[in-house]
Amino acid sequence: MKLNINLLKPVMNAGIKMSALTMAFIAVGCGKGNESAGETAKSVADAVAKKSTDVKDAITGKVDESREAVDARLTRESSDLDAKIAELESQTKDYAADVKKVYHTRLEGLKTASREAKDQLVELKRSTDSEWKQRKTNTSAALEKAKVRLASELDRRKLETEINQMLSKISLKRDSLKERAIKATAEEKQKLDEMQSKLESKYEELKNQNEKFLNSTDEKWENFKDGFQKSMSELKSSFKEFFE
Repeated sequence: MKLNINLLKPVMNAGIKMSALTMAFIAVGCGKGNESAGETAKSVADAVAKKSTDVKDAITGKVDESREAVDARLTRESSDLDAKIAELESQTKDYAADVKKVYHTRLEGLKTASREAKDQLVELKRSTDSEWKQRKTNTSAALEKAKVRLASELDRRKLETEINQMLSKISLKRDSLKERAIKATAEEKQKLDEMQSKLESKYEELKNQNEKFLNSTDEKWENFKDGFQKSMSELKSSFKEFFE
């Protein structure tokens, strides 16, 4: 049976308040030395409040990560990022020189973002307790920035694969139409020629878009990504009639 935390909150709060009052009254009567009853009661109440927070966190599952756990988690995230960058780099080794150059530029930007995150991670591990919270924020932000760049590159690679597959299908269909036209009657040949002309036009449109896509920088890609993907989607819809 699943525990409903919301139902427990009134009981928890009431119990915590009662404990605080009880301990405060006891403390008033048990003040030591020159410590006033009020100071003693306040000290005990603060301790009860802290304890109550610990109890709530334990019940709700809200427990802050330890410094060691945070360091380990961020280190894993950094290592995973580097592994994915290395994998992307290996995929470009057989690309044409001009295309490889563009990919190399983008990957260098991604590597730079990863190095910046690692530098922040080093500072985090060296930080004093008073510095650690801010260093944690800086490291997390740097890793997130690198992850965003990685996600953008992965989006590009996915779209690149889809476009190449579509171009290949169109090319095969175009060749098939040419072969059919050779053996067709005059009437059939006219229809096949019209289909081939329409397909050729769409093929060239997609091919031109693909060339712009392959040679676009990160900045240009981010600027026209949404419009570009919409254009590709419309082209795919147009191509469906040729593959039914």
